[in-house]
Amino acid sequence: MTAIGAMIHQFWFGMATHLWQSTLVIAFVAVIALMIRRSAPARFLNALWWAGLLKLFLPLPLLSEPVRRLISLALTGRSGAEAGVTALPSMLIRASGVLEPVTKPAASIIAGLSDGHLLLITVVWTVTAATLILTWIIRAPKRIVPASCIDAHCSRRLSKAMEYSGIRASAIVVSEGAIAPAVAGIVRPRIVLSEEVLASLSVDELRGVLLHEDAHRRRFDPLRAVAKRAAIALLFFYPPLWLLLRALGETSEMACDEAVLNGGVKPKTFASALTHLLQLELEPARTPAAIRLGGSSLIRRRFERLGQPWRFKPMARHRIALVVAVMAVVAASVFPLSSTAVPYTEDCSPPAGEADRSPAPEDVAGEDAEPTTMPIVIKQVTPEYPEVARANKIAGVVILDITIGTDGTVGDIHVKQDVPDCPEIAEAAILAVGQWLFRPALKDDEPVEVTITVPVRFSLNGNKDSTDGALGEAGGSSGEASSGSSGEASSGSSGQAAEQD
Repeated sequence: MTAIGAMIHQFWFGMATHLWQSTLVIAFVAVIALMIRRSAPARFLNALWWAGLLKLFLPLPLLSEPVRRLISLALTGRSGAEAGVTALPSMLIRASGVLEPVTKPAASIIAGLSDGHLLLITVVWTVTAATLILTWIIRAPKRIVPASCIDAHCSRRLSKAMEYSGIRASAIVVSEGAIAPAVAGIVRPRIVLSEEVLASLSVDELRGVLLHEDAHRRRFDPLRAVAKRAAIALLFFYPPLWLLLRALGETSEMACDEAVLNGGVKPKTFASALTHLLQLELEPARTPAAIRLGGSSLIRRRFERLGQPWRFKPMARHRIALVVAVMAVVAASVFPLSSTAVPYTEDCSPPAGEADRSPAPEDVAGEDAEPTTMPIVIKQVTPEYPEVARANKIAGVVILDITIGTDGTVGDIHVKQDVPDCPEIAEAAILAVGQWLFRPALKDDEPVEVTITVPVRFSLNGNKDSTDGALGEAGGSSGEASSGSSGEASSGSSGQAAEQD
């Protein structure tokens, strides 16, 4: 149960970090959309919101160590663990620190939950997601049922409406019943019209409806709806997702309205078509790509945009805004290179003595002793700054050799480097690190005992590290302790150096 509990703790910590990053990206996209919404065509606004949804499908914090190591190697262009190899990633880590301020509180909250509570949360989440997916599968229309016979008058009106529209006859299906116009089919989307719509709307109005639904068809909106539903199934508990989906739905309808005007239909004619569809009180089609008249506020905005089409012309600044949003998604997904899987505190940085991570000759345990995966922190306790050290303005780094058992708990602790004239600092570090919990190291998929080196930095407020990693002068009367795990690891009591970002 310990291994399963460690995996569950790790998953939800990664989820918390991912959702924090996604919230920042969605907020950034929302600001851009608000800045250009009074002049940008709806297709640009829709693309902006899709960029925000894309971030939800790029959960790099959940991919843990392997992805981060690959990114680090790609950015540095190095393959060995040598001094200075992480210089560029370190710069990116500091620049993107805002993407992970949730690390410490999220780690504290999640670590405080028992394995049973987190397992219950995971089961509820899984069951709810599976229920939503099954409901959509059951309620989805199995096939389109065309009308057995189309009235000759309706057939002529449809043929006239299709003239000069560029829509093929094979892309349209006429169905029975009073259902709203829609687009159905994921692989081969087709426009679905009812006989009542054909009989009630004028030819010009029908042409506008056809062009609107054809825009949905060419955008593959049924396929996009699958992506939206996947996001709902996985993140139904995430409030910004529902705001994002609402914005996507509204801008999608407005983008298709613009396609109608670009197809030569007059704004007044299409507005009349929408009004007639409202008056018919048609039954919504059981497809996510059905025409959405929406609530009163959306209808009002659609009519306003139809009445002033000259205001919404594509400009260079709209394209720039879209590029900036996409770059923000990429940056938020790739550049957070600090250990999103390991809940480090804000000031975790190895001391100067740990800059060279190459193994000392006496520490090499041989190739056969090296574990397949290194231990990962899932619960981290920050040391208390000793009052004696704070009063005397003493700062420094304590380096501990700790043994991590197969159950992820900390066993033996040895002080490798102490802070002179203040043994209380080492005692505080030992007390805190002794309460840490790890996901154990694995060798051939089996937990193994390892020893790693942990630097614990005690710094007073206002300190700044010099370029060689030495601690700066104390700049304040209060202090804080921070820690991170980095360095040696082996399958025995001595270890081969290995990087722990």
